[in-house]
Amino acid sequence: MEKPNFILIDDDKIMLFLIEFEIKKHFDSSSIVSYDRSDVAFNFIHHNVRDLENTVILLDLNMPVMDGFQFLENLNSFSHNLKVIIVTSSISDEDREKTMIYPFVKEYINKPLKGLDLKRIIANS
Repeated sequence: MEKPNFILIDDDKIMLFLIEFEIKKHFDSSSIVSYDRSDVAFNFIHHNVRDLENTVILLDLNMPVMDGFQFLENLNSFSHNLKVIIVTSSISDEDREKTMIYPFVKEYINKPLKGLDLKRIIANS
């Protein structure tokens, strides 16, 4: 993948800051957009999907309003070329299995995210 752009979705603003910091260390010229509400992020993505080439979504699972599972189901309802990486505190095998059924989900990572892991995943996807 050429230089990726990132959409971060997590209801924890401190976690968003830390993930953004890791991305900037390893992907210095990538654009990064952060959302602390997944429903707002989904609306942006749905309305702008044609402009989101080379975009990687880093998605938390446990969020209010629309959780990560609902987000994935909604994302599955239309055609796109997005890549999703789950970044969560959940260590549940059931959660991992539920997310990995979607072909656009490339990896399931436990928090905290490490930039080198992200580089490896993107290089292999």
